[in-house]
Amino acid sequence: RSAAVTPKIKSIGLAITGNREDANDIVQETLFTIAKKAGQFKGGNGLAWIVKIASNYAYKVYHKNKRAAAAIAQNQQLEQDGEEQAIERILIHEIFQILTKQEQVLLMMRYWLDMSYREIGASLHRTAGSTRRAIESTLSKIKKYFTIEEFLHETKS
Repeated sequence: RSAAVTPKIKSIGLAITGNREDANDIVQETLFTIAKKAGQFKGGNGLAWIVKIASNYAYKVYHKNKRAAAAIAQNQQLEQDGEEQAIERILIHEIFQILTKQEQVLLMMRYWLDMSYREIGASLHRTAGSTRRAIESTLSKIKKYFTIEEFLHETKS
């Protein structure tokens, strides 16, 4: 008798989950549940009862897979973010090693505190123009450093 309903159960599982392995698991679980709860069946449409058991289990599997996929995606994003943040910290540390304290302060005020040239200049008793030139000079120094480092790295390889 289970051979008659197995293809129907499998098609329900496949339609809901979209996965053949999950559909096979749904068949097994549904047949197990039917055997376990056969005494609770009160008569009536047996196929409707089986379809209800199969579809409930299929939706349970579907939602479980959906949550698992979301968790995996979130973990991958956290790992990627973690790697990117580690690289950023290393680069920032390396950059700050070549800068003077004044240059470090200028960059922190401009890029971490998001201050305008005028605001930075006012707090350091400079003009906005001289502040802008000092920051541009600092950025140029960083760019030059990394260009030289890349060149040295390539010649060593």
